[in-house]
Amino acid sequence: MQQVASYRSTDGTLRYIMWNEGRFFIDGYEVGLEHVLEWDRTGALAWVSPETQTWARSLAQPQPAPVAQPQPATQSQSAPDPQPQPTAAARSAPEPGTRAALLADILATLAQYPGYTAKYGTDTDIRIDNQVADASWGTGKKKIEFSAHMKAVEPERTLYYFEVLKEKGAGFSFGGLESESYSTLGAKRSGKTEEVVIGPGGVAMNAEWDYAATRQIIESVAARHGWRVKVVLTPGAAKYQRR
Repeated sequence: MQQVASYRSTDGTLRYIMWNEGRFFIDGYEVGLEHVLEWDRTGALAWVSPETQTWARSLAQPQPAPVAQPQPATQSQSAPDPQPQPTAAARSAPEPGTRAALLADILATLAQYPGYTAKYGTDTDIRIDNQVADASWGTGKKKIEFSAHMKAVEPERTLYYFEVLKEKGAGFSFGGLESESYSTLGAKRSGKTEEVVIGPGGVAMNAEWDYAATRQIIESVAARHGWRVKVVLTPGAAKYQRR
């Protein structure tokens, strides 16, 4: 409801003429146009007061709605780029330098070298096997196998390592060649051995082995984790004692 005029009644009371949806009211009662219009000196109907004239003019020429002023663009803070979540393997990866990390690294490293089979042991931490040669001919056969095992003692940060090269054969050959050149420093053997066996049809076996190669792989992995490798002369020194 909008006030369009005011006037004083005969008793001096100030009254207000209100307008709402095309109808006029005084003190809540609807009244006719005669309360807001009057005859002027020229004989024309006119609004009873400047206040009413202003109101009528606003109806005829409504003020334009205020135009919303553009707000300065604010620098939107984009959400941070999502960080890659660690995979299940990464979440379960052992802490570097620990016994578990060392053993896992040894297995992963040896897997890159053909011929090696490495796995966790039962009475030791890791067992390594490598079938150097497995040959048979009409009058005989021969097998050369490398094996090693190790145990990691974390309080000492020491890897006890034992290795051996075994040969098994039966029958006889028609000759061959065997050469070996090595040196020993403490319990460590370095050098190479090579053997050629001649069978009825010619060369039946040609095997070569580097004594230090496997040990050097293990030593390089241990060094990455801050461990040392101790080569032992008996297999029991690199195994856990059963209770």
